[in-house]
Amino acid sequence: HRISIYHFVRKYAWDVIAILSFILIFSAFFARLFYPHLSVFYIPDYLISDLFHVNLSQKIHLSNVLKAGHLPFITHDIANGYPLLAESQIGALNIANLILYKYLDPILAFNLTYLFGFIFMSISLYFLGKLLFNDRFSAYILSLSYSFSGIVILQITHQGVLQAIFLLPMILFLYFQGRITQNIKYALIAGFVAGQQVLLGHFFMAVGTFISIVIIFLHSCFTNSKNRRNEFLYFGIFAISTVLVSLTQIVQSYIFYVHSSRSSDLNIGMFDLKYILTLLGPNIFGSLKDGSVFEHSQKFLSSIWESNLFIGYAPLLLIGMSANIYKNIKKVPRIYTLLFLIFVLLMLGNYPLINYLGYLPVLSGFRVHSRFIIFTVLYLIIIILYIAKFGFRFSNTLHKRYIFSAIILIQIISSFYLFYSLHPVIESGKLLMPPITANTLPQRSSYYSLNSAKEYHDIFYTNGYSATEKYIVLHSSLYPYSNLLYNKRTCGLFLYSNFNPKLYQDITLQISINLNNGTRKKISNVFKTKLGILGCTHIISPYSLSTDSIRIDKKNYITELQKQVPTYKLYASHISVFDDNSLFRLIENGTYDFNSLYLYADATGENNKNTTGKLEQLKQSDTEFIFTTQSTSSNFFFLRVLHYPGWHAYTDGKEAKILKANLLYMAIAVPKGNHIILFKYEPPYWKETVTLTLLFYSILILVLVFHKPNSSKNTE
Repeated sequence: HRISIYHFVRKYAWDVIAILSFILIFSAFFARLFYPHLSVFYIPDYLISDLFHVNLSQKIHLSNVLKAGHLPFITHDIANGYPLLAESQIGALNIANLILYKYLDPILAFNLTYLFGFIFMSISLYFLGKLLFNDRFSAYILSLSYSFSGIVILQITHQGVLQAIFLLPMILFLYFQGRITQNIKYALIAGFVAGQQVLLGHFFMAVGTFISIVIIFLHSCFTNSKNRRNEFLYFGIFAISTVLVSLTQIVQSYIFYVHSSRSSDLNIGMFDLKYILTLLGPNIFGSLKDGSVFEHSQKFLSSIWESNLFIGYAPLLLIGMSANIYKNIKKVPRIYTLLFLIFVLLMLGNYPLINYLGYLPVLSGFRVHSRFIIFTVLYLIIIILYIAKFGFRFSNTLHKRYIFSAIILIQIISSFYLFYSLHPVIESGKLLMPPITANTLPQRSSYYSLNSAKEYHDIFYTNGYSATEKYIVLHSSLYPYSNLLYNKRTCGLFLYSNFNPKLYQDITLQISINLNNGTRKKISNVFKTKLGILGCTHIISPYSLSTDSIRIDKKNYITELQKQVPTYKLYASHISVFDDNSLFRLIENGTYDFNSLYLYADATGENNKNTTGKLEQLKQSDTEFIFTTQSTSSNFFFLRVLHYPGWHAYTDGKEAKILKANLLYMAIAVPKGNHIILFKYEPPYWKETVTLTLLFYSILILVLVFHKPNSSKNTE
């Protein structure tokens, strides 16, 4: 008994120590978020703060909706009915998000996501390293190097992307482990984790992970022809598991993609080869903290957080100590070299001879090539550690222990020091305090924010990451999605992702380009009409737009608009139009009438110009509107909600055909008499996809409980 305990302790003691060290390291790194008071990282982006305006704002909204017993299918506080769940960045269907934001304070949940995520990732990397190298030291260096690499740690700016990165090592570990043991339980669990990665909403990460698994699968089939049948079975189970777990999100996001402005945008964000020098240090082109990095490169072809290769000093020291590197490269398993080279190609983007990759289906939906560096760095570190494993020798065990300990210490200190200073924090209460604009705008207003993008841009390029206090004052712009924090309605969109309903995006982009550059101090009638069609009652801008503009603080003016498309209305008559261009011509020539209902040519019904009707709203929620109507003749009922798949209209319980009206919105024909009108939203194919996912969960549980793996193992 004593011998067995001794062997157990000897076998697992260093693993326990490694895990505890990860917990201590990341607890220290993120302690500022919890002590002495609850705080939030506050990091800028080029034009806004993605961390505040997108990640934090959406997660607080998610928490509020979940606590009310709903899912955030759609919100009318953005763009007259924005399909928030389909857009996907809110990550509402991911199990970790569902639990954390349902039961905890949203700020606490947001911060715990960082802490738990980095600990989970580092432990996953450690066990992946043990599996690959059969060596604890190499596994430990892999964990620290990747967790603190520039491409990972700088993603604190974009928590949604970071959450997806957290799951990558575990997916690879489970897939490799399952292939070695030929145990389908691992394939199912790996697929489940990969499905959770999809549900986080950053699909380039999920696609990159899937590409990795496909390459591993194809390589295995090619090199292990005798076991090809098992390889197909194992990969098939993994793929089916991934799809069924994430099917609800995949279907909604695909429908949104079809109707969105996103197209083949993969010609931006290419990785410039000069950034390879960041392997030597994150500040090789200047300090990220004070903005001096931009003195040498005013226009990065990709963002700093998508182009910094720094992996710490341990891998560089190890490869420097390796003897006969060329000879040891040959000992690196070919699969990792293949993975590395393929992701280098994807990362480089539209360089000559590579640019055709951006036109492939799936890849054509991504905006930034350079994000594939997330995978490039992981496989680069693995290759370096393989070279180091075979590349150096020690005269005795004592020297080996001292050198290994020193290398680990250097890695921890250098990475911790270099990145700790780049992430300023601010007390959450101060960050979330309602700005003056939120208190000034009328309760039922619908504003358009021209944002303070130029000021964000200028401050970031001048001050880098260190100007927390200067960024906070710019929250007065209430840019989407931050308006959700203050219960204010915006008729604008989050423009910069280009992942919005196409026509709505086109209109808002026209407005932004013409009014956001600061050179125009007056709004033309054409743009007043476009803003009115969006239902805008006010504009928030960093400069005066008319003599009626009111200055409310040092940074912002509010300008009131007089004409808008009504929120809902009963029309006795309508004007037929043929297509979007027909309406745009009316807008451009100044003949668009806000008092008229414009229906597309397929609308049928009489024009009764002399009749009137009564309309009363009984209920409004994000997914449901109920009205009563009373009239002596037939009418058209108009609702200023985006004409988007999933909406259904009913008159006295009987479904009515929804017509496209006033360029973007919905209307139905209503017969004379007294009626109850219901508009209800349910995501398309929601019940079917949820049923399939729940059925798969049942099968997964049964397999995990009752399946006994084949005792024979495939050793490679």
